[in-house]
Amino acid sequence: QVLHSVSHLHDLLSTLQKVTVVVQQDSFIEDQRQALTNRPERLTSFSSSRPSSRHNSLIEQEKQRSLEKQRQELATLQRQQATHDQEKRRREREWEVREQQLTDREVQLLVQEEETGRRSRELDTERVALQRKKKDYLIDLERLRDAQKKLDRDRENIHREMERVEHMRMAKRWIQRTPSSTSDDSSHFPSSTSLDKDPMDPTELSSSPRKDSPTSSKGKSRNPFSEAPALKAHSVDSQNQIPNRLLQLAKDRSQNKKDKKKKKDQGTQSPDTQHLEPPIDGEIYFC
Repeated sequence: QVLHSVSHLHDLLSTLQKVTVVVQQDSFIEDQRQALTNRPERLTSFSSSRPSSRHNSLIEQEKQRSLEKQRQELATLQRQQATHDQEKRRREREWEVREQQLTDREVQLLVQEEETGRRSRELDTERVALQRKKKDYLIDLERLRDAQKKLDRDRENIHREMERVEHMRMAKRWIQRTPSSTSDDSSHFPSSTSLDKDPMDPTELSSSPRKDSPTSSKGKSRNPFSEAPALKAHSVDSQNQIPNRLLQLAKDRSQNKKDKKKKKDQGTQSPDTQHLEPPIDGEIYFC
């Protein structure tokens, strides 16, 4: 619209200039006519005092000058008109070029606007997709964290279970090693027929905790983390007590032999011997 209004104004100015030139030409011609009409009257008044030949020559000269002047003015007007037309054509070409540029620019702006709208819609779609992926990623991440925590707990439980099994195995080896040594020692000393036990005998006091040792060792083997050192200390103490017990058993054996010689009734002694032999064997086994 602006371009159209500017071109319209340009056309109006061109038309006005043409009209101005025509008006100038008409006014100039009218002035020349008036001068020509007034000049003969003056010449006639002047010729009344001068001869007619001179009057005719002056009229001719005046006509020639006026015509020359008119030709010059007409040539000037024609040059101005040509210059004006050339300037008009140049400006029209410039306006056409500018109009074409504006049209191309408008088309480019429309294309860019459509491209921008399409890109904006694509970005909105991608944003929605990325938000959905982010949500899924956070859910998967939380699930992986829970799985990792569970895996760590399972690994710790397995590690503790392996340590417990290893300690139980070590405790079992200690238990198996200790009875085997005591059974070998007891095989060299057969059980006596009878034993006279004193309640305050130190061997009885030392044997009483050893009778409880199998149950305590079995209970301790259930928790090898805290009871393995106690088992080791107990086994060392039991091994140190074996020689003292062997000496006491040898004394009891010799005493039983003497009692057998003195006593005549062997039937009453055999039940006592059968009753006393298992505790001796049990004491030797569990130590």
